[in-house]
Amino acid sequence: MLNLETGKVEYDDGGSSRSPSGSPIESPGQQYRDPVDEEGLAASLRSPTSWRVKGGKNGKAESVPSLSDISSVMNTSTVKEETRVRGQSLSPVALMGNNSNPFQVSSVVPVLEPPTQLLQKYLTNADEVKHYNSPPPKRPEMVQIRRYKVTLVGAGEAGKTSLRKCFASNPLFFKNLPDVGTTTGIDVQQHRLKSGGQQIDLEIHDFAGQEVYHSHSLFLSNRTLFLFVWNMSAIEQTFDDYGISPQEESRLKRWADVVQAKCPGAAMIVIGTHKDMLRDSSRKTIVLILNKVCRLLSDYIETFKPQKGLKNIFIGGSFCVSCKDRSVIPENQGGPTKIKELLQWAAELCSKYSKTDSITDQGSVPRYVISLVATLTKLRNEKETVLLPMKTYNNLAKQLGIPKELLHKVTTMLHDWGVLYLFDKQASKLGRQDCVFLHPQWLSQMVATVFTFAHACTAPAHERGTMEIDLIDVNECIEAEPSRLVLEGVLTTALARPLFSKILRQLKREPTNQNIDICFMMLANLDIVYRNVYLPESGPLPTKKPPSTQYYVPSIFPRDVPPNLSTHLSRLMRNRGVHTLFKITPFPKEFLQMLHCRAHQYSMRLQVNAPCPEVDPPTRKVQNNWRDGMWMGAGGGEGSDLGLGPLRGFMQATLEKRELDVWAVAPPDIDDRTMSVSDLSKQFGETLKELCHKYPGLYIEETIISDKTDNTLEDETFVVLTSAMKPGEVRFLLKCLSFDITDQQQDKLTAIVAASEASEDPQSPVGGNLKLSLLLDKLIKACMLQDPSLSVIPGMR
Repeated sequence: MLNLETGKVEYDDGGSSRSPSGSPIESPGQQYRDPVDEEGLAASLRSPTSWRVKGGKNGKAESVPSLSDISSVMNTSTVKEETRVRGQSLSPVALMGNNSNPFQVSSVVPVLEPPTQLLQKYLTNADEVKHYNSPPPKRPEMVQIRRYKVTLVGAGEAGKTSLRKCFASNPLFFKNLPDVGTTTGIDVQQHRLKSGGQQIDLEIHDFAGQEVYHSHSLFLSNRTLFLFVWNMSAIEQTFDDYGISPQEESRLKRWADVVQAKCPGAAMIVIGTHKDMLRDSSRKTIVLILNKVCRLLSDYIETFKPQKGLKNIFIGGSFCVSCKDRSVIPENQGGPTKIKELLQWAAELCSKYSKTDSITDQGSVPRYVISLVATLTKLRNEKETVLLPMKTYNNLAKQLGIPKELLHKVTTMLHDWGVLYLFDKQASKLGRQDCVFLHPQWLSQMVATVFTFAHACTAPAHERGTMEIDLIDVNECIEAEPSRLVLEGVLTTALARPLFSKILRQLKREPTNQNIDICFMMLANLDIVYRNVYLPESGPLPTKKPPSTQYYVPSIFPRDVPPNLSTHLSRLMRNRGVHTLFKITPFPKEFLQMLHCRAHQYSMRLQVNAPCPEVDPPTRKVQNNWRDGMWMGAGGGEGSDLGLGPLRGFMQATLEKRELDVWAVAPPDIDDRTMSVSDLSKQFGETLKELCHKYPGLYIEETIISDKTDNTLEDETFVVLTSAMKPGEVRFLLKCLSFDITDQQQDKLTAIVAASEASEDPQSPVGGNLKLSLLLDKLIKACMLQDPSLSVIPGMR
């Protein structure tokens, strides 16, 4: 935590901290400066010693700065930076402290008598609203709150936004399609309806369907009814030939993976749209289509393996809708026939689920929950405090009388309601590194700006014309050269300033270097981006050299692992390596992208100059930014090798098979001070399982695979080696990996030497400058240059 006297970050665990896997790590030792010294703080946040720590026999660990430790900096509305707005200078104002010492954390004054407007928003009983602030005995000790979230998910242009707007309007005449644009990020809509004589509040969330928005799973929560929306007109539907297009089916299954992983046991409603575009829109045909789709999804859901005490998601109903005439055809007789009736049906279902909530008593909560909501709402409206560290939050809960053993459950309930966003490191309790963010809707918009701009740069003209991107200054972003974001998935600070400027001003923050860095830190804590300390081709720069300020966004990585690379590497590593197979059920793509962020400390960054004759200049720098894999280096820099150490590893995911393969290999003369291949595989597995607290619905099986067959390398892989390396390097590599060279392979090497008139004697020993890890890096580069996807350059529109 932050020492107010010394201004340094200190640790409670005897002066040391631990990595997520439990290994001791060095204290960053960075001194936090006064926020008015913005450049100093920004440099501190970007310092490599506060982000990257040493690795060795005990492994490597990544120390992402905790948001809790810098909460006082975040809770400053503006930072003095010789900047003037409308002729007035900006001065620091901090609610959590004072101007003389903005790190001084003061307690939050609880709101014990909430205003009537807030009571009317949350309480569903009018008498309780009337008597809430009355003296006993009229004052209620338990109040009724029935809140539930309805989230629309599905592919882009499936009709989610049209359906959401139909929920809000029901015109008497001229029933046409509602005027909609392409959703960017998450749109929210509030509804209060009656169910069984009692009111229930529904918060409808409309998620953008484009696959680039991988961050959506971060904002999925329990206490949610999911509407799976798909386009029925994507294929020709007839009575004899009906069903769902393969593309729509894969998209529904992808969302089923995400919802099961994030919210196991949740209810889902399957809704087919574009009924008015079907040639055969008879009820009989539509019911056949709905039955078939539900059977497909049900069979797919049965393949999930929920952990003990958890359940699979389930289908609660299926419908076909037309947003043009607002009509509905239910799968079962007696269901709603209008879209407004469908919303009412969903409200009754949500009311039923809210009464069985494990926290509430038949939909009732203690008074202290309302007081906590009122206090957080007051802080949010003032926009001075944006984040509460756990110490301050615990003190507030204590003042309100919230039992310590219930605080975590109450907090997760408010998180599900959208009152706050909980940055938690653990799944079952609140720790000192956790914190509460008071603007969850703003957070989702800030996250969406990155993906919205990337989407806008590559979207077709008809789609880009309907996108609502008011929160981004597009012209300034284009001037900041966004091609690296689109072509390589790299977000630079130069692009981040115009990207985050408008969204920051919503919180009365200017786009200063400090606030931009804090946005990056929030994205890193959400496992959306990770920092890059620029790695030259032979390894990382020494930590005393200043790093570049660029961040990788795995969900925007442009390429997959080059074809056949995993086959060649698995063959090469089978004698001296360790192969670990992780079966992950389900395996959502978002989980893989977040794993990139969690495990990036092992990532070995390589770069090649790829030919690109159609552009000027005719070459471009390409890195191994793979969506489905990672080339890894480990073992520390103290061994007999350069860069990240003598160990090399390779990870590749196969989402269709729900498999994640990890290979690791080490040279025969590995230094005892470095980790072993077993240590690397074990720590990668720990990183994988640590991320599962964000995805409780995942089931992971770990198996060690024995790939060893014989000591002869397959000719196909041998040919690839000879095309990437010199004959002496090939011999050295195969010797290190315990392979025998066959007579045919020896003749091939001799022929290559003769053809090139090389001066090297093929029978002579190789000099000591060769390293196994660097030769494997050389092979990766050669395969990168042969990747056919390099010829496809994403269009910048």
